[in-house]
Amino acid sequence: MDNIDSVFNDKFVTFNLGKEIDATMSYRDALPGEEFNVGEEKKVYLSKVEKTTKGPKVFISRSNKEIVKKLFEMYIPEISSGLIEIMGISREPGSRTKIGVLSVNGDIDPKGACVGNGGSRIKAINDILNGEKIDIFVWRNNPVDLIAEALSPAKVVSVMPDEKEKRALVIANDDQFSLAIGRNGQNAKLAAFATGWKIDIKKLSEAYTEGIDFPQEKYYDLYGAENPLYECNGGKCYGHALFETIMWYNDKSALIYACALSFVFLLALIDSHAEYGGTVQFAAYRNEQTQWLREIVSSRE
Repeated sequence: MDNIDSVFNDKFVTFNLGKEIDATMSYRDALPGEEFNVGEEKKVYLSKVEKTTKGPKVFISRSNKEIVKKLFEMYIPEISSGLIEIMGISREPGSRTKIGVLSVNGDIDPKGACVGNGGSRIKAINDILNGEKIDIFVWRNNPVDLIAEALSPAKVVSVMPDEKEKRALVIANDDQFSLAIGRNGQNAKLAAFATGWKIDIKKLSEAYTEGIDFPQEKYYDLYGAENPLYECNGGKCYGHALFETIMWYNDKSALIYACALSFVFLLALIDSHAEYGGTVQFAAYRNEQTQWLREIVSSRE
């Protein structure tokens, strides 16, 4: 990779790499819609060099995902020094890259280091790639946590991996489903390529309707919070979550039961609020209790 000058015609761009070496790049190796001007400097990835009778033939690219890795090495000292490793990467050139990073000794926040103070590091890379978006996620050894991280910025309720098939079923809250899938499936596809897992995503409402028994992971809940407890200091609490769940049933008696259950939790909240002085946390045993509520509703349909 180097700074280069460029000249171009209708089919390809020729870069002068210095030392009387030129490299020609076809437009399929450029970023979509990218424009070139004579004398302009660009960062390129040197993908291959072949020896010929006329001298070395150099192959370069701006669409290869390896250019993103090299830029991370250039602009993030913790990566070039080996303190942070790039574990997985996938890319739709010119649109979005998803990259998983791991702190080798666990003492560094790998995502924060890559983003930089005020986003300075990642913005420099974005600018070189013509504003291409880059999703950075923390690499995990546990496939459940890994897949959940890779689907960020979406937050999921549950991940059920089949390690033999290396395939996972992911349950996402209904209002997070589109974000988890991404436009034209981009987010799910990039997450799959970056992690090496096949990923299927279902809405939470569909999972309940189909009777799928799923574990709710320790930091994925019905509201996308990052722990299994709700802070109920005037915000959302477990009773509200049950109420929203039961709203999927078009039955008046179901709504009555949901409202009654929410009211019970509200009373508990008031008592706990008085006892603990403001911040109350409820353990979310949602699956068991929501299943019980569904059975009550089913018996009255």
